[in-house]
Amino acid sequence: MRPSALSGRRIVLQTLAGAVLVSVSLISLGQAGKEESDEKKARKGAKAGKSVVLTVLIVGSDKPVAQAEVKAVFSGGVEATRFTSESGEATFHSAGKGKVSVRVIATGWASAMQDITLKEGTQRVTVELSPLGGK
Repeated sequence: MRPSALSGRRIVLQTLAGAVLVSVSLISLGQAGKEESDEKKARKGAKAGKSVVLTVLIVGSDKPVAQAEVKAVFSGGVEATRFTSESGEATFHSAGKGKVSVRVIATGWASAMQDITLKEGTQRVTVELSPLGGK
């Protein structure tokens, strides 16, 4: 193949690679915008007196588990992920009541899942983790 043909193909491949990167970036921005709009809905619900605040306490061996990943899936498919603080707490704000599924993943612990029915106001739920290997 001639050098000019290789150069032309290289330009086409670079252009396609750039288009893929732009597409992935736009998709990521769209997801960030969706999460932001969910947070706005929660704030509006809070102002209207309909908010729900869910605090999940993660414990293992009767001690708080820090840096556990807590994912909440609210009714309507809205998802939110938080990491627990040093005190083992993760807090979620929701604009409405209903079912929420909470999944917890933490290094050294068996993952846990719990379904909760949210009511207006503040709720506190404790999820107990078991050590990996059942020790």
